[in-house]
Amino acid sequence: MQFGKKDTRAYVFLFLKIFTPLSFLLGLIGLLKKGNGYWPTTVFFLSIFLFTTVYLIIKEHIQFSKDINEQLKYVGTVTIVKKSGDNNCIIYTDSKELKKININSPSLFNQINVGDVLYLEIAKSSKFIFKLNKGDISIIKSS
Repeated sequence: MQFGKKDTRAYVFLFLKIFTPLSFLLGLIGLLKKGNGYWPTTVFFLSIFLFTTVYLIIKEHIQFSKDINEQLKYVGTVTIVKKSGDNNCIIYTDSKELKKININSPSLFNQINVGDVLYLEIAKSSKFIFKLNKGDISIIKSS
């Protein structure tokens, strides 16, 4: 499983296609108030959106490093109670700690059915899946 590649592309897309034009539109607010100009206001909002985007990109890696350093993970069996019907690839479990798990691989998502009992090892903060077994068979290796 690739770590964070899909999310990074989504955040960069969000910044380039939404936040950048929005910054230029918000720059017009600088024209309405005395003392502020168009470019200082635009640069201000652009920098806020840029720092937010960078934070969102590195947040998963920081959480993963924290999980590895502190060795925090959930280990146990869960029962799948529901699957998302759209392209989100989310499974819902009967666990109190892991109510929903985002599966990044559609082929892996299709191998999991409602009612399946899965053994998993998953990082606590970053939700990175280390091991996912259906019975005695590891389904991460077969995806």
